[in-house]
Amino acid sequence: MLLDVFFPMDCLCCGAPARHSLCAACRDEIPTLLRPISPPPAITTAWILGGYAGPLGAWVRQGKYRSDPGAFTSMGARLAEACAGRLPRIEAITSVPIPHRRRLQRGFNQAELLAIPVGRRLEVPVRRMLRRVDPTEQSTRSARQRVVGARGAFAHVGAPAPERVLLIDDVITSGATARACAEALLCDGARRVHLLCVAGARH
Repeated sequence: MLLDVFFPMDCLCCGAPARHSLCAACRDEIPTLLRPISPPPAITTAWILGGYAGPLGAWVRQGKYRSDPGAFTSMGARLAEACAGRLPRIEAITSVPIPHRRRLQRGFNQAELLAIPVGRRLEVPVRRMLRRVDPTEQSTRSARQRVVGARGAFAHVGAPAPERVLLIDDVITSGATARACAEALLCDGARRVHLLCVAGARH
């Protein structure tokens, strides 16, 4: 945009002048290849682009806390390119649902925005397979509370899940949310649930 040329903003990560949310140097630090991580219980394999610290985390925060869906659309494109040829065979993609109140405030579910370009790149259908039973947000809980609070927090909806499902979220912290989502899918048809996230808060 013309305004970006004459009135550049500060980079969200390093504070240097930037035409967009991140300067060119910080954008170059964002990984382009997936990194496997130890999967949480009930998850077969888990993958992330990189750690939450640094430019990648700043990019996520830009999207979530400034309600910028464009950040997640761009992130989803980066994720899609990174996962091509790297993931096990999957039959459908779904995303972690967010609390209804949060969706109304933000205007979108960031995990859904990430899933769309991944599904397009992999030529796999993206389906809503999960709903929240417990509306409490995990970000307000301690690590122990996350594990306890996530149990039974999600339920499968719609047609039975296919055998191989890819679950997508923006950030993995304790893994409790991913586990709860996977357990709901495994109870209704899935046999293997793989996890794909942009960033790992402890990786």
